[in-house]
This record gives sequence, C-alpha cells and structure tokens, in this order.
Amino acid sequence: MTDTLVRLLHVDVRKRLVPILSDVSLTIRRGETWVVIGENGSGKSTLGGLIAGTVQAWRGVVDASAVRASIVSFERAEAELRKDRREDTSGILHGATDPGRSPADLLTPRLHDRLADPDSQESQLVDSLGLRKILDRGIRFLSTGELRKTLLAAELLAEPDLLVVDDPYDGLDRDSRSALTTLLADSSTRERATVIITGREREVPPFATHVIALMRGRVTYTGTADSWRSGVRTAGMAGADSTSDEAHGHDGHPAAANPSASPTPAIRARSDEEPSSETGQELIRMNQVSVAYGSAHVLHDLSWTVASGDRWIIHGPNGSGKSTLLSLITGENPKLFGQEIAVFGRLRGTGESVWEIKRKIGFVSGDLHVRFPGRLLIRDVVLSGFHDSVGLYVEPSGYEIERATALMESLGIAQEAQMRLREVSFGLQRLALIARALIKDPHLLIVDEPCQGLDDAHVRLVLRALEAVVVPGILYVTHDPSELFNGLTHELELVPGPLGSVARIAPL
Repeated sequence: MTDTLVRLLHVDVRKRLVPILSDVSLTIRRGETWVVIGENGSGKSTLGGLIAGTVQAWRGVVDASAVRASIVSFERAEAELRKDRREDTSGILHGATDPGRSPADLLTPRLHDRLADPDSQESQLVDSLGLRKILDRGIRFLSTGELRKTLLAAELLAEPDLLVVDDPYDGLDRDSRSALTTLLADSSTRERATVIITGREREVPPFATHVIALMRGRVTYTGTADSWRSGVRTAGMAGADSTSDEAHGHDGHPAAANPSASPTPAIRARSDEEPSSETGQELIRMNQVSVAYGSAHVLHDLSWTVASGDRWIIHGPNGSGKSTLLSLITGENPKLFGQEIAVFGRLRGTGESVWEIKRKIGFVSGDLHVRFPGRLLIRDVVLSGFHDSVGLYVEPSGYEIERATALMESLGIAQEAQMRLREVSFGLQRLALIARALIKDPHLLIVDEPCQGLDDAHVRLVLRALEAVVVPGILYVTHDPSELFNGLTHELELVPGPLGSVARIAPL
C-alpha cells in the first residue's frame, strides 16, 4: 500500500476558458492533514474538488486514480436538500406529511443495528456529534449545522482514504466545533489523509501538518504548517488588507475586500427613501408561541417584542429553533397560524399576504441560498431583491441596475456580475445574497449566518456593512462570537428544553 494518495503536477483548471487554478503542484500522503487557505474566489473549493476527483483538470498531471475520496461541502449539502425537495410528495416545506430522507438514511444501512452497542464506531461517532436525537427527523427540517454534521459522519463511516472538508466549522455551535476538532484530529492520525479548506487563519488547526495557500488561483505557499505558522503567510491573506493595485482581481478572480475602508454610501439606506419609523415603534410581537413537528418540540412559550431601533443578536445551539423562529416572521412557516404573532403592527393570519410582509423584509439565510438556481447571473440575483423573487422575471429599470451595481462594488463582487451563481465560490454567492437583502432598504433586515463561507477580509466587510445599514430593525443570527458588530442592542438566546427551546432575553 503506497503512502502517496494524490499527486498534482503543474495542473491548470479553467471554467469557460477563464483560469481558475494555474500551475498547482502538491503531493498528499497518508497520515497528513493539509489546509487549503485563501481569500474568496482564490480557487480553494476548486482545488478541493480536484483533490477529491470531482473537478477535472484542463492540463497537467493528476494522479489519484486508486484513492477512495469523500468530500463534505456546502455544495454537497445543497445537492442533498434539492434532491429531497424534488422527491417530496407533500409539496410543503414546513410541516410536511412526507418527512423525506433522514440522517439515519444518509449514514449507513447498518446504523440502527450498531447503535445499540455503545462501543461501536457508529455509536461513538453519532454521540460525539450530537446526532442521536435527530436520526429519524427529515433532513429538510435540520439546521445547517445539523445537516453538515450528518454528512461528515456519513463520510467518516465510509472510511475513505482521503477526506476533504470545505469550511468545516461554518454553521456549527461551540460544542459541535469542539467535537469536530477532536474528530478531525483523530482522523489525521489514521491511515488516511485529511484536507481542510478555509478562508480564515484562526481555523488552521494545531494538528495540521501542511498548508497550501492560494491567491487568485495561484499558489503562494506550499509546505509544512509549522513553517507557515512561524511567519510565512500567503500573499492572498495578507493582500486582503492591501489597497494596492496588486489587490485587485483579474482573470475572473475577485479582489480581496479592503477591511480598513469605510462602507460606501451604497450600503447605507438611500437618503431620499430612508425607511421612516419612530424609535420604539413595534416591528414584531410574539406572545406565548410554541412550535412542534409531531413529537419533536422546537419552541416553547416564546414571548418577544422587537421595536424600531433594535439590533438583536439571536443565538443558540444547532437545532434550537433559530431558523424556525425566523420563518414565523417571514411567513414561510404554516405553524404561524393560530399563534399570536404580529409583524409591522398587523396580526398574522388576518388576511395579509406573504408578499405584503416580504416587501418590508430583507432576508439572507442558508435555506434561501439553496433555492436559487445556479444558472442565474450574480447581477440578477441581486436585482431579484427588488421583487422578493427567486430569480428575475421582469426587465430591471435603469435605477435598479445602478443601485445593484453600486452595491456589488461595495461588497467586492462587481467583477462577477455577469457570471452564473454556480461559477463563483460559495462565499461570493453569499455576498450576492447579502446585496440582494440590502437593495430595497428594508424596514427589517434578517441575516441568518451571513458570514458562512466568507474569508477573514469579507467577514470584516460584511460586519462593517451591518454596522452602517440604516434600517428600523436588524435580527442577526450567528454561532461565532467573533462575528459580532458594533451597535447590537439586545440578545435573544434559545435554550433547548424538554418541551422545546425557551427564550432568554437581555439588553446588551
């Protein structure tokens, strides 16, 4: 059995003749843990797919024919959710009568037989990731973190020679991050290799053995993790703080965001149409709201008021009901009927349409991300925010195009305006959705894990943008305490209990 699993020699990758990776060479051996690091659009995920065998080289040598490789990524999670929805016989997302596939279905056919043995590999893995309580729940009802943990467990149980994990910590709560770090560290000591893809320096784990750094599709460093930590840094990551000409993108690759720059006026509300709302005016009111799906209790006796001028951070462990809470506000959850929920002063279920509510809400979430077709142009994704549509079905006005262009420039994605959603990195896709949410200057901005898939520089850019946004109310969901921004006024923590999560509410 050879120690060498993957060998790349002077490999180039192109999409529609646009260079994505150029002259990449590396060798991955059993027992090694490699980290692929770089800014959004640098080619990290493409390199991960090349290593795992899901991306084809344009030229160069790729030797990985005998390797059993597995990959866990946001794209993989999206594919599973799309498949589940295609096969859904109920046609209803929330409260569906067809539960669809479950984590148990995705893991292994022998799972239930082995779970009774606490010493089995399956039982230990399921317990370490906190999956036992959700094994029979439909995957469409899982949080982003729960689905990612399920897919990781499925790939680990398949015992691959090579495991590629793209942005492994995004969407995971603190306990899950700790458990994942332990799992990946243990995985790296076995007869396999692990490749971790990230845009954040702090997510390079201490057990990493090697680092390959990318900037705009080119390798800026390949070598040991110790040498990289001792002071050798990728020009791509350092360049994220640069305002020089070298920091500007070319050949289809985006420029890194400038974290020292102030948000441009495009990110702020338009001065002539700035939403007017007196401080303290009620935006949302919930009174003793409880939600359950069959025997699965999600929220219990939740009472909560959001007033104009409020900036809320909402947090809680994976599966605590954060996405359910947001769907009650946006009107996409039929569980809102029979509940005392008022949005913008109007009690839900009294004759208003979902579209009346959506017109006043800017929204970013993983679920919305999944629903956008990959064939859409980035520009059209942004413009669709004017119409609250998943896609663009009307000819945009000159003003709308001007507004979209200014927002894309503010968020560093103007060069990708004519590219299709599937052709850019996950992080750049998420920036397009953030621009979409901001484009109509909403009365209420709801941002659910907006920094997922973003590199360090773009995280700083998004957080500064949220600080600068002038809207009556903001609801901000995150698992990462390092991703907070100035101006937050209140905290809502969802704490799981036997009858569903209860809310702990406090001013900041």
